[in-house]
Amino acid sequence: MRYSDEELIEYLHELYTELGRTPGKRDLEKYSYDAYRKHFGSFNNALLKAGLPLKRHANYSDNEILSWIQNFYKANGRSPYEFEFIKLFGDSTLFTRRWGTWSNTLKAAKVPVRTSFKSLSNEEMLDRLIEVCKMLGRVREPHLH
Repeated sequence: MRYSDEELIEYLHELYTELGRTPGKRDLEKYSYDAYRKHFGSFNNALLKAGLPLKRHANYSDNEILSWIQNFYKANGRSPYEFEFIKLFGDSTLFTRRWGTWSNTLKAAKVPVRTSFKSLSNEEMLDRLIEVCKMLGRVREPHLH
């Protein structure tokens, strides 16, 4: 019998709601563990695709973690934010122990790293805003009453 990815994902969501936690291999009744492996490459990939947190006690290889980041990038057209990764895995130690920083983790996964913006003073921010307004032709002279 063939199942769609959507059916398998929906069942994971049902189990998550019913159990109040991320389902594991032993919780599967409707669809087999092998069905998830065949459709998604691994059960953890299915959990990621479903947007469910992974079990924290699992030992993940560097390649697994980096491939999840790459899959996220392919599926969403952007690199994941650190908070999204932490939401899935429960903490940041999975990558900080291996790569030190989130930027280094993204570099290791060979996905784009966002550039961080320096803090600007209120005056610098206003100057930049005025520049953008001028470029857009939306600067008006103040009305004096």
